[in-house]
Amino acid sequence: MSASSNKATVEQGDGGAIERRLHRVGRFVRLARALEAGGFYNGSKVLRAGADRELTIVAAPAAQLTHDEVAAEIDELAGDLAAAGYPSWFGRQLEITAAAVRADESIPFQSAPPAWSCRVCGELFLDRPPATCPTCEAPAIGFRNHEAVWYLEPADPSSTVDALADGPSQIGRVLEGRTDEELDRRPRPSEWSARETLEHLTGAEELLSARIRRMLDEEDPELVAWQPGEEPPPSDEATHHRPDAGTQELFEHYRRLRLASVAVLRGLDAASWQRTGRHPEWGPVTVLSQASYFARHQAAHQAQLAAAVEGRVPGEPRPVGA
Repeated sequence: MSASSNKATVEQGDGGAIERRLHRVGRFVRLARALEAGGFYNGSKVLRAGADRELTIVAAPAAQLTHDEVAAEIDELAGDLAAAGYPSWFGRQLEITAAAVRADESIPFQSAPPAWSCRVCGELFLDRPPATCPTCEAPAIGFRNHEAVWYLEPADPSSTVDALADGPSQIGRVLEGRTDEELDRRPRPSEWSARETLEHLTGAEELLSARIRRMLDEEDPELVAWQPGEEPPPSDEATHHRPDAGTQELFEHYRRLRLASVAVLRGLDAASWQRTGRHPEWGPVTVLSQASYFARHQAAHQAQLAAAVEGRVPGEPRPVGA
């Protein structure tokens, strides 16, 4: 374990850890802004990376919250923000979110249009931002569009295909030599086992395979919002694997689908990468955005898979000496 990981473990057990970490975030961002104003951009990037680290550590335990707990906290937050000068639409979006969480339903793109922030003054905008910020007069090119999830951030075809191609070997290394007992064990009652995580990844691979074919063969197809693990959607966009499949069978099914998709993607020209589809949650998507989405999706769940076989939750450091 690294010294930084050991310190993180100590601070997580301290009652004032969250406050100290958030204070550190404020200092990092404040100094990064000062460095950027002075033109020291390569100094600011390290501080912003540090701020992201602190926020990730603070937020990680929230993954264990129940839906009711999340919705209740969103309700409480909405009341606080109304008195803090946030725009009325911000509170409405939180209400929509809390209702969806309680109902365990996805939030359609029509109910959650793009959200923007001004990089100069922090002003917030929904859907279509103005040409200039009404607070600081910065032009719209300086606004930041916040993606629904980091998986959707822009990527390039080459690194995306390389990441997808390397996926099976990475998953295979995590599974190698593991017993059925290790793969079926849940590290926490609410956390997936390694097998359940592999089932999720296999379902996701079925979805990626089907979407690539549809966007290449059809003109701007209407895609479905489907969570891998649910029953196959009405459109039969995904061909669901057998629920009683063994771990090795699941892995081989995932590997075959992934390698077939990689073979298709390696042969695409620039125009084909930009062929589109319409997703009810994400709005317009491309072959590239979906390929990079699922490459990053695996990265997140691969960490979950590796932790599960060791009896940990994602982001939790290995015990000292492990």
